[in-house]
Amino acid sequence: MATQLKVQVLGVGEIENGTSRNGGAWHRRTLQIWTGEIAGNHSVYADEDTLKNLMPGNYMVDVSPRAGDRGRVEFVITGITPVTPAQEVRKQS
Repeated sequence: MATQLKVQVLGVGEIENGTSRNGGAWHRRTLQIWTGEIAGNHSVYADEDTLKNLMPGNYMVDVSPRAGDRGRVEFVITGITPVTPAQEVRKQS
């Protein structure tokens, strides 16, 4: 189950592309982000056009847990949209 968070993107990395085991294409870009809940470098999986348009700023993201190496839990960002003016106002009140 995904959780939606507001994040500040501080920096963007290169776009990586690949093919999954079932033959589907995937696109990933690493973002340097900050929120009260998570900070650091996190991968975003989305279509290539969405990833190309990412730049520093405020975004709403969907964060989902997934199994990582050695039994640890990783968090993956699967949806990202720019923060709307209404969401900015909600933050200030």
